[in-house]
This record gives sequence, structure tokens and C-alpha cells, in this order.
Amino acid sequence: MTRERISLDDPSKPGWAAPPVARLCGARLRLRGIRAVPRGWGVLLRTRSIHTFGMRKPLGVVALDGDLVVRRSRAVPPRRVVVDLGASWILEIPDGHPLPAVGASLRILPS
Repeated sequence: MTRERISLDDPSKPGWAAPPVARLCGARLRLRGIRAVPRGWGVLLRTRSIHTFGMRKPLGVVALDGDLVVRRSRAVPPRRVVVDLGASWILEIPDGHPLPAVGASLRILPS
């Protein structure tokens, strides 16, 4: 089980950057999702679906294709399941942080 810190930004939207993001490896960490990282952090998961069971606040969910282009971006309330069969990655962002626009191409910055 590892947590790898990465940084994401949207070059088309100057000034927008994701909160600190962890890439989770290991089934237990992936199941816990954003609850497995410090408060205020986001999570990048190699998956097509996530759940918000156990969450108390809405969660920003960004579905990304294999090239990190945003397919869907929305706030998801607690006790929901989100599935995007065309996604390769899901980015979970804490409540209150602005979400990237659909079609934005995110990039991983060196840490």
C-alpha cells in the first residue's frame, strides 16, 4: 500500500490547480478513497467507478480518459455510486474546491 503525491494543473485555465493529490495503490487504500489521505487532499484512482458511502459531505468527482482529459466533472452527494465506462481515471476532490471544466486536459507536474 502506497500513497504517491502528485500535482495536477489545467494549462488552459491559468491559476487552477488541484489540491495536493495522492495516487493510491493497494486495495484497502483504494476502497477508502479520499478518506485515506489527509484532510484537504484529493485522490487519483485508476478506475471507472467510485462510491461516496461513508462520506458526510459532497465530493468533487472528475472522470478522466487515458490522456487525462476531463470527461465529466460534478459534485456528488453522499451515498452514491458514480460509473463512467469511458474513464480510465477518477479524480476525487474535496468539497468546496473548484472543479476543472469538461474537455480540459490536465497534466501531472513533477513533485
